[in-house]
Amino acid sequence: QFFPIFIVLKALTENTMSYEIVGASLGIMLFSVVGQILFYYLGHRDSMLASYAMCDDKRIEIGERLKYIAMGCFDKHNLSNITAVCTSVMEDLESIAGATIIRVLVGILHSVILTLALTIFDWRIGVIYLIGIAVFMYANSRMLAMSRKNSPVRLAAQVDLNDASLEFVQGMSVARSFGLAKKENTRMDE
Repeated sequence: QFFPIFIVLKALTENTMSYEIVGASLGIMLFSVVGQILFYYLGHRDSMLASYAMCDDKRIEIGERLKYIAMGCFDKHNLSNITAVCTSVMEDLESIAGATIIRVLVGILHSVILTLALTIFDWRIGVIYLIGIAVFMYANSRMLAMSRKNSPVRLAAQVDLNDASLEFVQGMSVARSFGLAKKENTRMDE
């Protein structure tokens, strides 16, 4: 997408603007947009299928292992943990893992290609771009550290939510029978 802009700016600065240059830059932009749409669709489709297949296998593997665990192991807390892993955590992996891997790879490739292009164009701009990448990498590492710190808190909240949901669903008929539905719903609201 930068090449057509470069062609037009060069033609403007050299006073050689013509319909051929406009047509060429428009054609390159259209080719770029159509290519992006096509490759985004193909890549997104395949990455989502891979993410769902990965988690599908893990769910089956967890189910197979659970078949052989004694029933005494399923206390209230263990059931909530297992439910959280099989629902919330797996759903996060399905929706985020593939897209994250693709974004990281595309980001690295774009950074390398753009760094080379900018350095060839003007080495000073390339150095400024590299400094920007270094600042971004530092900020990203800090965000990753905060994410690692907050991840156990988020998982605990998901386990508590699943625990409250299971408790609510299991006790729903009793609560409705005695008219306690609004009163017993406070843990779920929390």
